Amino acid sequence: MARMLRGFPSMEETWSSREAIDHIAPAAESMPKDAYIDMYRCMHFSDDWEVDENGEEAYWEDVQHDERYEPSPEVERHRRKFEHVEDGFNRRWKEIVNFGRLITADESRVAGWYKSGITIGPEPKPIRTGATIHSMCVTEGDLATFKLHCRVYGGKHDEGLNKVHQNTSSTQKWVNLYNEMLDEFKHQGMCCTLDSAYCGDILLQIARDVWGLNMVGTCQSNRSGGGDLGVPDTKKLKPGTYESCLYQHRTLSLCFAMWADNAVVKTLSNFHSPEILLAGTGVRRQRKVNGIREQDKTEVPCPAQQKHYSETFHLINKGNGKESKYQVRHGRSD
Repeated sequence: MARMLRGFPSMEETWSSREAIDHIAPAAESMPKDAYIDMYRCMHFSDDWEVDENGEEAYWEDVQHDERYEPSPEVERHRRKFEHVEDGFNRRWKEIVNFGRLITADESRVAGWYKSGITIGPEPKPIRTGATIHSMCVTEGDLATFKLHCRVYGGKHDEGLNKVHQNTSSTQKWVNLYNEMLDEFKHQGMCCTLDSAYCGDILLQIARDVWGLNMVGTCQSNRSGGGDLGVPDTKKLKPGTYESCLYQHRTLSLCFAMWADNAVVKTLSNFHSPEILLAGTGVRRQRKVNGIREQDKTEVPCPAQQKHYSETFHLINKGNGKESKYQVRHGRSD
């Protein structure tokens, strides 16, 4: 409001100690500039629900009266204010590009500022440092890291994820999440790479048998479908030797692989066979020889599914890293 009354000077001018004309003392003294920038870029995530005379939270329809932007009846509570924005971006992103066969999924954070008013569940102690976003992007080509779908997570009160899926006997929130995010990619020969936060035997079985999707990702031993089967072998593998140990499920299309990189990396795939790529066809690493790291990278042996993961997943990490460093610049037009 202070910036509005002064004609919206730029953020640099508002917090400037040199330009006395445009400097707005009430704004500058109330919070640091970086805190305001974070708040400005995340305002549609702020928790500003009104409270009625009984102390109950007012519903969105009591605040927003434009029928075009009323939330749908089944929308999750935390998405009521930005449902149409999020869904609109997701729909448009898929319409404007040819995204290819390979896609990658990961989670990232919408940056917030400590002790700021930016909140997004869970109740009764909301997270005040931003919001977690589950995203999916293009994997290869000039459009690598281009977003195809984003979904803001609402914590334990996220009604859309915390429910029993039709193909599971218990609550599997990541199955519900990917059922939603991958809805437009099912039965199209797509391949999705993900990390251990989501990857597990339940999700990969449903992806292959019900959704017609290939999946591969890092995975913990207790979510591979084999229980603690690989734990003894994990202890035997010596990091840095690039040795491998693979398990193929007897009846399901699941292959669990362990590979001794700098640490033991575990991957699970629903479409790879238990194949080890020999040196010259695997991945490139700077090996340690007699305790000294080589300067140049050398081809080392690895499981086939590990090579697929190594060549794809790092791209979405780079894309999310760039987004986290994005700075909002709001200037005044002449």
